[in-house]
Amino acid sequence: MCSYNWNWPILLKDPYFTWIVTGFGNTILIAVLAWAIAFPLGSAIGIARTADNRALRLAGTVCSESRSPEGDPHAGYHRAPSGRNHA
Repeated sequence: MCSYNWNWPILLKDPYFTWIVTGFGNTILIAVLAWAIAFPLGSAIGIARTADNRALRLAGTVCSESRSPEGDPHAGYHRAPSGRNHA
């Protein structure tokens, strides 16, 4: 088995500790910004899909149902009539 002795306390010394704290802060910042963009945009698209206005409903449906074959990991995935999944 591996007998390497990890030196964990070095992570609490500069510059490593500063890098960890900065990286954690950047991760939280990006997550908050992503949520701040995704929530209002997703809500607007979802509300548009339930609108009485046909143009808004169409725009909301196109935004939520259109997929790019290159970027969609489930491209080509279809549900068979029997309910069983086939690729």
